[in-house]
Order: sequence, then structure tokens, then C-alpha cells
Amino acid sequence: WAVYTNNDYSKLLDWNPVLSAQTLKESQVKGLYTLPDLRDEFLERLPKAYQIPPVSNELMQPMDSTVQHQFTVYSTTSGKLCGVRKGWALAKGRVTKRNVFVLKNSARSYFFSTAIEYRGDLSDMMMAKDPLDKTNYSDSGFNVCVTTSDLSKGEYWAGILLQTWDGLYYYIQAPDKIIVK
Repeated sequence: WAVYTNNDYSKLLDWNPVLSAQTLKESQVKGLYTLPDLRDEFLERLPKAYQIPPVSNELMQPMDSTVQHQFTVYSTTSGKLCGVRKGWALAKGRVTKRNVFVLKNSARSYFFSTAIEYRGDLSDMMMAKDPLDKTNYSDSGFNVCVTTSDLSKGEYWAGILLQTWDGLYYYIQAPDKIIVK
């Protein structure tokens, strides 16, 4: 979540769980952050560098052998926190721009920014498989922790929305569901 204060959109603040919880509550009231529309009037006012382009079906790529990933979604027994630690996702031959953590059910989808974790080993791993692959995969690692207490109760599929620098998107769904109590 990007959080701004006093309508000053020129200063992007670091993630703050208290402010993020307020933003999430407000987004639920307004019905924001549901698929397929990833934009709203708040995002429209952001400086161009911070705007998230809409994800259209034309840009969404099918899962295939070019997409490789490894992540485990963890959840507390109380269901109040979930996240991924030391995960990664990449598309072969494409530089990762960002990985977004997704919680979705039939009624709603929530998108959460992840913290990029530098993973130089991924470029080495891909080069070992294909010596001609000189793509930099170092920014494909990520971490995320989400407070779920402000989400609607229910079961959610967790996943990662991988965005590449050339504008393509891949959705990778985790095998397990998260239960928000």
C-alpha cells in the first residue's frame, strides 16, 4: 500500500501498518481494489512514476514453462497475519519489474506491494540452465507480510502477480487457501 498524508502526493512514505489498515478500511468502504480494475481516482492522482497501469486481459499471459517460482504462503494460526518470506518468481528471458501479493476470493481481490529481495543466485541458476540467458533476474525475490484483521472474513486464494518490465503479467496461484477469521 502506498500511503500519503495531507493530500501531498509528492512524498511517498514507507509502509506503515497503522496507516495501511486505515487505507484498507477505506478501500473496502469504497469497493476499491477488486478485479479486474486496478485503478481508482486515488491512483489517478498519483505522480506518473508511481501509477500502476491497469492490468488488461491482453497483457495477462498464461502460465507456462517460462514462468518459474518458489514461494510458500505462511499464515498464523489466528489468521491475523499472512505473507511470504524469501519467495521468488520470474519469467524466463524477461526482467521482473515487481511481484505483487494477491489475496482473492469470488467476491474480492486485494493487492499488496512486496519488498524486493536481491537474489543474485537466480541469475546464476538460470544461466546454469541456459548459458545464453544473460537476463538479470536479481530483483525477482520478494518478502511480504500482511495484516488480515481488516479484510473481510472468509477463505482467500493467495498468489503472486508477476509484472515484467516489458509490461506483461503472470498470475501464480499458491496451492493453499488462507482463512481470515
